[in-house]
Amino acid sequence: MKLFTNKYIFNHQLKRCVYPIKIIVGASGDRYPGWLSTEKSFLDITNPDHWKKYFDFSIPVTTENQIGEMTETIDGVEQKIKYYKDVPEEKIEYRKTPMISNILADHVFQELTAEESIAALKNMRRYLTDGGRIRIAVPDFGHRERKFVSLMQQIYPNKQNHNFQSMINLCRAAGFKQFQLKEYFDAGGLFYISTWYRIDGYCKRSFWYDPNNMIGDTGMFWSCLIMDVIK
Repeated sequence: MKLFTNKYIFNHQLKRCVYPIKIIVGASGDRYPGWLSTEKSFLDITNPDHWKKYFDFSIPVTTENQIGEMTETIDGVEQKIKYYKDVPEEKIEYRKTPMISNILADHVFQELTAEESIAALKNMRRYLTDGGRIRIAVPDFGHRERKFVSLMQQIYPNKQNHNFQSMINLCRAAGFKQFQLKEYFDAGGLFYISTWYRIDGYCKRSFWYDPNNMIGDTGMFWSCLIMDVIK
């Protein structure tokens, strides 16, 4: 029943949203202002047919025959003013255009194999606008605290163990060339963090926002690998 409700909410919002849109994958229970939440049951990110069902559509585009020009006098100065003509529906041109500006995949890719990850990234790339970005967050198995790594292995048994290099390699294999690392440990165990904004995707399991870092009674800090992949 819950999954049906989440699918209904997504469909309802998709029909009434303003484009370009922002979507959250694999977490239909997460609700952030301005974002549409999806779940694997109705948007399997590895399945191109699911993406096509929701996002492969045409939108009306402005053409020269839709623009008219009229002369008006404003403050005593004659000026040319452009306006949209009332064009009949049959003369409006429609064009397939990517209309997703942001995708948030928070703790999703560790659930996928390398082949599934590349397939998912290729699907995302197809529907991203130019300059659009995917924010990826996964458990960082480059974390310098072995206690943290051991805990992640218990939480995510038999899953993909990613560090910054493995995620970049997958994204490159899917055709991406631009990356921005936001939180990560390098090969030498040094932690790097750069400014990232919640408006581009909120990752609650992070150095900035994980409540465990506010308590600080575990002897380690909590973070994850966070990176932006840009089309």
